[in-house]
Amino acid sequence: MRVPLLRGRPFDDQDRDGRVPVAVVSAAMAARFWPDQDAVGKRIRIARSGTPWITIVGVAGNVDDSHDPGVPLETWYLPFAQHAGSPAAAHVYLMVRGRPGDPLAAVPEVKQAMWRVDKTLAPYGITAMDAYRSASIARERLGAAFMLSLSAFGLALAALGVYGVMAFSAAQRTAEIGIRMALGGRPRDILPLVLRRGLVLITVGVGVGLVAAIALNRVLASVLTQVGSLNIPVLASAALLIVAAAVAACVPPAVKAARLDPLVALRSE
Repeated sequence: MRVPLLRGRPFDDQDRDGRVPVAVVSAAMAARFWPDQDAVGKRIRIARSGTPWITIVGVAGNVDDSHDPGVPLETWYLPFAQHAGSPAAAHVYLMVRGRPGDPLAAVPEVKQAMWRVDKTLAPYGITAMDAYRSASIARERLGAAFMLSLSAFGLALAALGVYGVMAFSAAQRTAEIGIRMALGGRPRDILPLVLRRGLVLITVGVGVGLVAAIALNRVLASVLTQVGSLNIPVLASAALLIVAAAVAACVPPAVKAARLDPLVALRSE
């Protein structure tokens, strides 16, 4: 698995049944139980009566959990030779590093190696690590896709609302635009005139939304667990996306207003 060994030693042939029980712990576990100390040489045991003390012989790098990649698991590793008779060893999972390219190409060789040890073994559930990890986060991927769909729908509704307001506002100013153009106004002068009002509304709306998001994040962080601090880059990206969608919704009504025929605009009053 290419998990690095940070301190101590890995397991060897001496770590077998009848010898002193040993373990290798992750850096996260070592930091939790022995902060500012070297975990090598310390002892741990399962909180059940009669279980032996296990001596830590090494500290390995952290491994991220696929369900929560930002929080490393507190992990400890035991040599199989010392626990072959335990209930946990009834189900064995082999992780084999194959050749580059197709990882499943090594499956026949792995089966042959297993059957040379015990012909009654029946390997099942064979899959590549990428496929296994993808399946393990299927629920998170479905939730993300659902939230993305809701967000896209909400953004489309917001853009449609901005378009409707701007179209109505431009329609109300038809006579004014006609007079301006009759007095020498040019389309390039009318376009920013119509856009300006939309940009003011967008700025006010995004400002209120940012303040509400910051306040709501603080409230949730004080009430719920696992709610982190505000992610400024994500918040800024969301604000820019909303501004871009709103500006895009303002452009068609402004362009339409800039192309009005002054005579048609004056007659509509």
